[in-house]
Formats: sequence, C-alpha cells, structure tokens
Amino acid sequence: MHHHLSVKTIKTAVLLAVATICTYQADASARAFFVSPTGDGSDGMTWKKAWKDPAQINWASVNPGDQIVLDGGTSGITYETSFTIPKSGTAGAPIVVRQSPQAGHNGKITLYGGSDKPPAGYNTGIPTGVNIAGSYVHFVGARRAGIKMYSYRTTCINLAPGTQNSTVRNIEIENRVSLPPYGAIICSGMEF
Repeated sequence: MHHHLSVKTIKTAVLLAVATICTYQADASARAFFVSPTGDGSDGMTWKKAWKDPAQINWASVNPGDQIVLDGGTSGITYETSFTIPKSGTAGAPIVVRQSPQAGHNGKITLYGGSDKPPAGYNTGIPTGVNIAGSYVHFVGARRAGIKMYSYRTTCINLAPGTQNSTVRNIEIENRVSLPPYGAIICSGMEF
C-alpha cells in the first residue's frame, strides 16, 4: 500500500511539473511590441525598432498573450491615426494594447481623429479611432484617462459584431466634432 501511494504521489508531482513547464512556456512565448514615433518602424521589438504609429502594427507578428505598448513620451504624445485590432487572444492569453507604464514613455497618449480641423472639419476627419474586431482583446490606459480619444467623425471605439470578452479601461472619450458653419455635434464615443 505504501508503494501504491508513492506511485500516486510521483504521478501527481510529474503532472504538476508538466503543467508548470507548459505554463512557463506559454508565458515565455508572450512578447511585447512597441509603438513610438521615435522608433525606426522596423519590427516593433524594442523602443528603438518601434512601429511609428499604431496603424503600422504588423498584426501577422502578434499572437495571443502579446502586448502592444504605446509610447506616451515624458509629457504626452498625440497620434493622428486609426487602427484595427483584427486578431483575437484567448481566455488565458488576451492581446493587450496599453499605455506604457515605463518612465520616459508613460505620458498621456492622445488618439486624434481630426474632425475638428477647420474649415472642413467633420467632412475630412477619420471615421473610427480603434476598431476591435477580435475577442479577448484589452485596450488599457495605465491610469485613469491615461489614453484620450477625440474628434473622430463616427466613433472613437468600435467593438465589431461577434467580439466577446474584450475590455476598455482608463480611456477618456470626447467625441464632439466641428460641423462648420453650424458649430459642433457629438458623435458616438463607443459602439458595440
């Protein structure tokens, strides 16, 4: 009976070791990619090689568990852009697009749609800021209002049909756009 208990204990220990190794390997394969206007735009693997704009992210390189880290500089960076997150993460390995928490890169990020530029304003602005087309995607500011989105012609954030288990946190949305000569209108901040 003592022998049977030891075999059972060994089997349990082996299963735990395999589970730990698999978990470690899954975490080890997750990568961080970087977006910064000061990068060279090559592969996004470091700040120096960062993609210059979120619209330039090479989504073919991004897998579940990966993070896209957006540069806010020391005192803030504005990106006049839009981008689509076309891929899905998984329950245990979401894809995360986030503001950098690292000193020197953790300034406020502004995503700007240009629909308040005179004289054309609304007619020439970018329609949608961020289109989340995959599930298990998290779009996250490092602190309250760490990422601000404004002046998109239609909507700041769109969660596409069928998107599930995705979150948006610490994003400030102000979507009042100009409509010359009449003043301003408020377009959708978030659609889902």
